[in-house]
Amino acid sequence: MLVKSKEEGGKGYKQIRRLRRDGNCFYRAFLFQLFEHYALNMQQYKSQYDALVKIVEESKEDLSKNAGYDEIVIEDFYDVFLEKLKKLESLP
Repeated sequence: MLVKSKEEGGKGYKQIRRLRRDGNCFYRAFLFQLFEHYALNMQQYKSQYDALVKIVEESKEDLSKNAGYDEIVIEDFYDVFLEKLKKLESLP
């Protein structure tokens, strides 16, 4: 969520999610929003969710072979990300 300015402290917004400011904050905010979107709207966007899971499942090999990443570099993040993404489907 966006904050108007530091001085205003987020006045005018219902909620603010503070994130670690470590250079990955954009990606972290995007993933928070993506996961929250599917957690709250799974039935409505199930086909898009299934397509995303398929893309993510196929991306590990693509990153290793075509992008030149060593599998050891991506596997920890990849495995946890895919596990958490798939867990969204079983939320009530």
